[in-house]
Amino acid sequence: MIKIAPSTLNIEPSFKNALLGMYQAYLNEIDRASGGNESRRIRLLRSTPEASRRALDAVNGVKEARRGLSYDYTRFAVAAEYIRLYAVVHNGKTWLAGDTKPVVIEGKDLNANRVRTWNIGSYCVAFDLDGLAQGQNYHHFIPLEAPMTGLRHPHHYAIASEIAKSPLDLESHTCWGQGGFSTGVSFAIQDRDISSLFSIIFKYLSRYNSSSVYGGWATHGVENVAWMQKLN
Repeated sequence: MIKIAPSTLNIEPSFKNALLGMYQAYLNEIDRASGGNESRRIRLLRSTPEASRRALDAVNGVKEARRGLSYDYTRFAVAAEYIRLYAVVHNGKTWLAGDTKPVVIEGKDLNANRVRTWNIGSYCVAFDLDGLAQGQNYHHFIPLEAPMTGLRHPHHYAIASEIAKSPLDLESHTCWGQGGFSTGVSFAIQDRDISSLFSIIFKYLSRYNSSSVYGGWATHGVENVAWMQKLN
């Protein structure tokens, strides 16, 4: 049985190194695009001010109040939504990953015709590092109780494959419609605000709209997914 307990956050060196590398890659791309023209470089930095500030703060080791990587790590810890942050290298790609504390959702039980609460377990939230550096959104939300399942979440699913060796090999699909999360995710990626991005995803995983389920959940229902723990 999955027990819900207060989380303590472990931020592994692989995560810190990968995040710093992402910001450096972002600045390297600006340098490449500027072609050595300093005024053009400044214009490019100013065109995405929040992302540029975060990248420069990270690379320069800024530790002022409410700035720099140490502040981002504090935001992760205060939110208390993740228990582990790390990086995964798979098939030549690096993924920024975080394991959540157990996620709890409320929804209509199709069998009992009533609202119930489920503990749907912990998730690995993973974003492609190169994609983030370029402002793109390649992600996986993987239930740790059943990492190779296609039935990942009521609003996110993967196409199961017998030849896949990792859940990161699967093709994933996400419906952002419930709760208006698409805008928040887009802004967080645009600003390279990784702590906000991961926090938004935890809140996304904690929401359930029974009228807008995705993939196989439409026929299975939350109550028929094996690893889900019914709380009431």
